Amino acid sequence: MPSIDIAVPCYQYGHFLADCLDSILEQGPAGLRVLVLDNASTDDSIEVAREYARRDGRVSVATHARNIGPTACYNEAIDWAAADYFLLIDADDVLAPGALQRALAVLEASPGVVM
Repeated sequence: MPSIDIAVPCYQYGHFLADCLDSILEQGPAGLRVLVLDNASTDDSIEVAREYARRDGRVSVATHARNIGPTACYNEAIDWAAADYFLLIDADDVLAPGALQRALAVLEASPGVVM
């Protein structure tokens, strides 16, 4: 199974972050890594992210002392990625059950396809 890195930029979305991370971690492909990039949130985003990282070794957290904006945050996520595939998903989004397995199957079967 191919590896996949998923970056979750987050700003003030602590109330959505758990649902987002649950939807990712429940996908279960081998080689999954998740990075939550907190952009200086003042809500409980960092605490939620750190709790997930504490419970699940696939999750890492990067925090910023000041808001660097979405573009810089996305670029940081791209620089971090090292897997066969990469997904950028905002903290207020969720993945449908089985979405990663279906996407990876299509990508592996058709190397010319990108998503």
